[in-house]
Amino acid sequence: MIQRWIPRIIVVYVLLIIIVQPVFAQSSAPKFIWTKLTEDQSSVISISPNGKQIVFGSPKTNYLTLIDWETKHIIWQVPLSFSDSPDYRAKSNWSPDGKYIATLTDKLDIYVFNAFTGEHITKIEVSLKHYENLLKVLSNSSNSFNGDGYTDLKWNANGQQLAVMAHGYIVVYDLSTAKITTVVDLVGLRVSSDLHNYLSWFDWSPDGSKFAAFHARLDDKREGLQAVQPIEIVMGFWNKYGDLLSADESQNSRDKCVPNGQGVFQGATVDPLGVDVVWAPDSKTIAVSSRSYVNQSGIFTVCTLHDDGTISTKLVSSDSYPKSPTSLHWTIDQKWLIGIADGCSLMIADVSDDFRTHLEPLSQSSCGYESSWSQDDHYVAVGGFDGISVGTVEFPK
Repeated sequence: MIQRWIPRIIVVYVLLIIIVQPVFAQSSAPKFIWTKLTEDQSSVISISPNGKQIVFGSPKTNYLTLIDWETKHIIWQVPLSFSDSPDYRAKSNWSPDGKYIATLTDKLDIYVFNAFTGEHITKIEVSLKHYENLLKVLSNSSNSFNGDGYTDLKWNANGQQLAVMAHGYIVVYDLSTAKITTVVDLVGLRVSSDLHNYLSWFDWSPDGSKFAAFHARLDDKREGLQAVQPIEIVMGFWNKYGDLLSADESQNSRDKCVPNGQGVFQGATVDPLGVDVVWAPDSKTIAVSSRSYVNQSGIFTVCTLHDDGTISTKLVSSDSYPKSPTSLHWTIDQKWLIGIADGCSLMIADVSDDFRTHLEPLSQSSCGYESSWSQDDHYVAVGGFDGISVGTVEFPK
């Protein structure tokens, strides 16, 4: 009698697994409750470290606005011109100490504001502009794909240093001394090269020890330290003093931090080279999003720079997100890696589950191309053509 029931019990058990497993998978992922803040297009967006305020740029009003997103009370506004054509280099970053807001417009100009009053910190702006002019001459570039200005910016962990990128160089400004302390040449060639024009992104490790950026593979065996031909884009690493670090990775293209680096470079005259690069909280692991123009595919990897100079790589996705995830963000506990996958969804990767990903739709009838997270990861602001939405985030326990 018991033996007759065993097959039925097994069938029921299997069905329960099939039914319950998706429910469990969904319940173990972060949940988002969305609030619509504005309907108008935003050009730049940044949420305050405590998640209570948002600063954004509007091409409709040509104002940079600081607002309490819960009460919708406008704290200050300053006139600042923005284009209605999205430029992924335009951005606004709040300093981690909450005192300053640095904004890079689509005209590639940098403005620094007192976060409490909206007052310009002109001394910083003048100093950075002076260096940008010097770097333009120093790069000796013949064309101007990146224009005359800066293309990226990052704050250090305590908000006392601002690193900006122009013409293939990183410049670090120290607010406590009011001086430029470091200049990093991301191209590193001893011969004239237009490569300075094509580099747009970098990131600064949370512990302040390293920079990472898209970089042309160098052939140190050739006279003058030239780039390998045909040009291949790789991930470059520098210490805080600007010295290029040794980074030994697999020769198999699929196992590289930037797979198909030659294909990535072929798109450099069409779009800014690469898509995004973001350090994890451990300052050893980095998420890299790029796009190959050979097979028109998005490439998304996670790479770890080990103490011995070797690099190990995890290919997270190449086919599922043809446009490559943008605006990548690691949660502070390094359990989740989140980005904007297709403009209208968040891509959420579970680090503990071998970076298994799923898509979470943004708020109803909303799409965006830029996101900003509070320091505790409890709030995320997403901006784009359809305005700004703020998500309250609940992580699984």
